[in-house]
Amino acid sequence: MILRFLVNQNLSEVVYLNQGKYHVFFSGGYRLSHENEISFQLTDQITSEQQKVTSTSRIRCNIEGSKSVKLFQFELVKNGNYIIRLNGITGLKMKKSRLFLINMFYSQSSGHESQIELIITNEY
Repeated sequence: MILRFLVNQNLSEVVYLNQGKYHVFFSGGYRLSHENEISFQLTDQITSEQQKVTSTSRIRCNIEGSKSVKLFQFELVKNGNYIIRLNGITGLKMKKSRLFLINMFYSQSSGHESQIELIITNEY
């Protein structure tokens, strides 16, 4: 299962997730830069209990042909509706290349956060 959302300041979505391990990626390039610390929150819609989300090292890969960077992962012990929220994305930019010099000489930025996708998958 792969869920995709356009990143924006007010990202708050209710999704049904099965139990299991999930990975959270930002899609649009291989180099992510941001002004603030990005946080990803996952809350059980019925109990309002926040689920544990851990930060990961920035793993770069392709998700369905999209250049992506993994930032978070979490594991659910039960199926249910969960509210996902994304905070701290002011000034979020995604560069197409991992190489600093290429990014410096070529304008390969995905622009601001509205062109970047948040991907949640259990298939990584």
